Amino acid sequence: RFSNGDADTEDMIFEIVNNIVYKENDWYANKWKKSTFGVGYLGCNDPLSNEENSAYRKWANMMQRCYSDKPYYNNCSVDIEWLNFSNYREWHKKNSMGNRKVDLDKDVLVPGNTVYGTETCTLIPHFTNTIFESRGLETNIVLNNDTGKYDVTMSILGAKKDVGTFDTHEEAQKGYIEYKQNYIRDFAEKCKGKVPYKTYIAMLNWKVENTK
Repeated sequence: RFSNGDADTEDMIFEIVNNIVYKENDWYANKWKKSTFGVGYLGCNDPLSNEENSAYRKWANMMQRCYSDKPYYNNCSVDIEWLNFSNYREWHKKNSMGNRKVDLDKDVLVPGNTVYGTETCTLIPHFTNTIFESRGLETNIVLNNDTGKYDVTMSILGAKKDVGTFDTHEEAQKGYIEYKQNYIRDFAEKCKGKVPYKTYIAMLNWKVENTK
């Protein structure tokens, strides 16, 4: 193929690289087609087990949140490694919790994180994830017109927990933050040994922000 010592042209190199003769036995073009929002691809063609179907749903949802026409997160992206579903699938297998319902979380390990990837994400039980959701502190503080004081609650999965009653709005804010901070730390201790150690440490160190 190579003669006269001529330099290989770019077209020649691509022709050889893309020749089916040099592909792996299980190579299929569709495996590498960026069919998921124009950026993601399967990287595999074997049938998926029930567990892997769950992994695929998590992956597809992540891609939708970042790359659909109406992304849930406008400023978020997926690490190049995870654009390949087969890579995400292997990570999911290693980090799954059996049959427990889990969420793919990008914020517990790195608060404010905007990139989905192996170093920034963790799988956590669905209930655990709701604890870290920020619904807005002010929605949990209500002025009681009868007493002139501020009643404070904390909502988790639709259930409200009474935090207390405070004389001033500032005290109500501090009371809510302190209550939720302690709740998360107590819950982290209950999760010790049930979630990845790095997730447990992140939960212990979590700081509740005064968001509106």
